[in-house]
Amino acid sequence: QGANLSDADKEKFRKISTELSKLSLVFGENVLKETNNYELHITDRSKLSGLPESELEAAAAKAKSKNKEGWIFDLTMPSYQPFMKYADNRDLRRELYLAYNSKAFKGDDLDNQENIRKLVNLRLEMAQLLGYKTYADYALERRMAMNSQGVYKLLDDLYEASYNMALKEKQEVLDFSRSQGFNEELMPWDWSYYSEKLKEEKFSLNDEM
Repeated sequence: QGANLSDADKEKFRKISTELSKLSLVFGENVLKETNNYELHITDRSKLSGLPESELEAAAAKAKSKNKEGWIFDLTMPSYQPFMKYADNRDLRRELYLAYNSKAFKGDDLDNQENIRKLVNLRLEMAQLLGYKTYADYALERRMAMNSQGVYKLLDDLYEASYNMALKEKQEVLDFSRSQGFNEELMPWDWSYYSEKLKEEKFSLNDEM
């Protein structure tokens, strides 16, 4: 934590630590605000086919709490995940997916891109001030991986163990989607939906049950 640095470097370390804390806070606040600001407001019941009754009730309650008719879905996990799994409407799944994965990344006053650049550079500066080559070397020293080589070894081991099975499962979902009459390219907003449908067919089981 900088105890062995010179007085000048200790002051520099304190400034970097303070700035990192501020940036991390701003980053989190921006993501939270984006999450809270977004809502997918639906008034046409036919657009919500496939969604379990419990999810519809929760969405209706959310709309009512905002004095709105219909149903409201947002980017919180209890709302987002079931929608991606169950909603038949592909366009709405796409809309929600893109909103979720572009939080604080739209070039507006809640954009985090510059915050990320500052965080990365300050972390590197702190690590080098303490005698480490990279921030990873600093952050991992007291953790199980010990260093970045340990992390890459774990990732390589996982890759070797899981890659062929992942390809098999991917093909299984793809084949299933084709059997359901879907002939377009499977996009990220399609995987949860067809994976869930495949699970229901194979095991007669779904999360709602």
